[in-house]
Amino acid sequence: METTEKSPDLKDFQFNLVNDEDDLSVNIAGYHGEDEHITIPGYVQGLKINKIDSEAFKGNDKVKRITIEKSISVIESNAFEDCSELTEIELPDGLLEIGNDAFKGCKKLSKIQFPESILTISNNAFENCEELTSVFIPKEVYRLYENTFSCCVKLKEFIVDNRNLYYSTNDGVLFNKTQDALIKYPEGKKDTSYKVPDTVIDIRAESFINCKKLIDVTLPGRFFGLCAGTFKGCENLEKVTVQDGNPIFLTIDGVLFDKKKKTLLFYPFNKKGTEYAIPDGIERIKIEAFFNCKNLETVSFPESLKMIERGAFANCENLLSITLPANLKGICAGAFCGCKQLKKVTLSRKTRIGYGAFGGLSAEFVYLD
Repeated sequence: METTEKSPDLKDFQFNLVNDEDDLSVNIAGYHGEDEHITIPGYVQGLKINKIDSEAFKGNDKVKRITIEKSISVIESNAFEDCSELTEIELPDGLLEIGNDAFKGCKKLSKIQFPESILTISNNAFENCEELTSVFIPKEVYRLYENTFSCCVKLKEFIVDNRNLYYSTNDGVLFNKTQDALIKYPEGKKDTSYKVPDTVIDIRAESFINCKKLIDVTLPGRFFGLCAGTFKGCENLEKVTVQDGNPIFLTIDGVLFDKKKKTLLFYPFNKKGTEYAIPDGIERIKIEAFFNCKNLETVSFPESLKMIERGAFANCENLLSITLPANLKGICAGAFCGCKQLKKVTLSRKTRIGYGAFGGLSAEFVYLD
């Protein structure tokens, strides 16, 4: 039996009256009905509805399908967050903006079709929409972010209208128009290796987050930036390679360093082997460089090491014991937090230890002086 859309019962909605220089309009502030299929009206009592307010439908666990009528131009932050049963939403022509976290946690939302009018899709707007497999970016969109579609684990491709002036795709990966900035690699893409195009000089902060299929990534020769967390959640990543000629970075056996070999930047989460010797000459281990590297049991630290930054070895669950060099100046907050098997730490009393550096672990501390 076919389900037909019924007229909205306005008594189920909560409205806010807006007076903007004597121009009256209405926002949708809440919904208290039990319907599975909802039509959100564009007008009420002759007044235009402009926005769906923050958290208006947040946490609704009944609605499965929503149709939004024309006139609504803004969906504000968290408006439909955690609508756990929502599978389909029809967005109206004239919609301009989708706010932060607007559809975050809508885990059954399997398809989203943006109208031609859409301009902005904000931070984490579709985070944890686990059933999305493909996203089409219309021609007018000029602002979206690397975390707009974060944790969309089945997302295999981005498609961009070739008339868009700001964004483009290459093999399903989202770039800016000139393809010198990689914005988002789809988390559900099935390839196990990826070579970042040679045109790319900038990789955005969460662009590879949770890409669990990737085993190795090759970075281009002109690439100049990498943020902490770029590869966070890439739990099967074994190797990162920087092409020859890069003026800022190099890799040694799949581990990423600065060109001068003074700073260790990133150790792949699933690099094979239980032991690792940090090369002589390294002075600094960067933020979360070894985060969640569960294969590691033993790490050897060089005498040259001066600083271990925040969260550098956090969640290295199988790390058993460490001997830190006498000249180590500092261990930052949370550096070894979550190292559950760490039983012995040897270090100098002169080494400054940041708040929670060892995360409340019951390790034995042995001092060199």
